[in-house]
Formats: sequence, structure tokens, C-alpha cells
Amino acid sequence: MTLDAPTPQPRDGESVSAVHGRLRAAILHGELVPGASVSQAHLEQRYGVGRTPLREALRLLQREGLVLAAPNRQMQVAPLSAGDFEEISVARLALETVAVRITVPSLTSSDVARLKGLLAQMAHFQALNDLPSWNAPHRAFHHLLVAGAGRRVSAEIGELADHAERYRLRFHGLGNSGDGQAAYAGGIRQGRWSYPALGAGPDRHLALAEFGTLR
Repeated sequence: MTLDAPTPQPRDGESVSAVHGRLRAAILHGELVPGASVSQAHLEQRYGVGRTPLREALRLLQREGLVLAAPNRQMQVAPLSAGDFEEISVARLALETVAVRITVPSLTSSDVARLKGLLAQMAHFQALNDLPSWNAPHRAFHHLLVAGAGRRVSAEIGELADHAERYRLRFHGLGNSGDGQAAYAGGIRQGRWSYPALGAGPDRHLALAEFGTLR
């Protein structure tokens, strides 16, 4: 893996949570490519982190399923696959279905107005094909719709959404091929992911909000 920037000096005192956050963001945003194998020594140099916090951060990432252990102090970024995407989708469907139904009846008029505003922002950025800008209102929309289910459930849904984001960032609007793209694009085409939490269009997100009123 080639380094484009000067190598920073290791910071042995950096906390495990800080190192974990940096590496997690690098994986979720594709800076560390899915399926790539890299040594711990390389990560120490690339991110300027100490060996001990790096090791503990990698354990947390492995527990979350974003990193796979490999021999000789190597680690592999979890690859994208049809099976992984389906597991994420099933888990989100189960949790978000319940969370939305709990949350929507308690939404205030201000909450509803905010949801409409977030939908308008999402539609605007989608029309521009500006996925990075679209992501912020998208996250806020989903968080508001599940917040009534409590902190623990919201956090779990958020983690699943982060994992799904790897697929969206890699394949949304692109012509790439491969197992991961087939899972993402094919699943939507075949209607398996018709539940709007996994779609990108404003109509699906509007349906998601309305879904919470169904009994």
C-alpha cells in the first residue's frame, strides 16, 4: 500500500478509543480497501499510532466484524460480500421495523417538520449525485425515526447503518462489478430490500416514516 503523505511520528500516548475511531472511519470510508491485507507495522507508520493502542483498537474492530485476523501480525479489512450485506440488511430490517413503530407515535409536530426538511435535503443532494453531502441528512433522518426505542437499540441500528454505508460508498452510482455490488444492486432490483431503510430515494424514506404508523 503506497503512502502519499509524509509518515507521521508514532504517538504512543494516543488513547485506544482515538485510534479505534480513526481506523474505523478509514475502513468505513474505504480509505482501507475492503479485503486488503496490511501489517500492524504499516498501520503504526501510516497513522502515527503506538503499538499497544493499535493492538487494542484492532481487537475492537475484529469484534465488530470490520477486521479479520491474519498470520504474522497482519490484519485484513473485512471484504464486501453478498452474504455480509444480506446479514446487515436482515438485522436492520428487524430492529428498525420495531424502533420506527415505537418512535413515530411519539413524534411531535416539530419532529415531523424536521423529517420533512431532512427529506428535502436528501432529495436535493441526490439530484446532484452528491453522496457525501447526502449522508448527513440521511443519518439524521434515520436517527430521529428510531430514537424512541432507546439508546441501546439506536446505537445498534447506527452500527449496522455504518456497515451498510461501506456498500453504499463503494457501489452507489458506480459501474463496478463484483460480489458486493451484485448483493447491493441485485437485492434492490429483486425487491428483497424494498423496506425503505435500505434505499436511497426520498419516496422510500417517506414510506419509512409512514410505516411507523401502521399496526
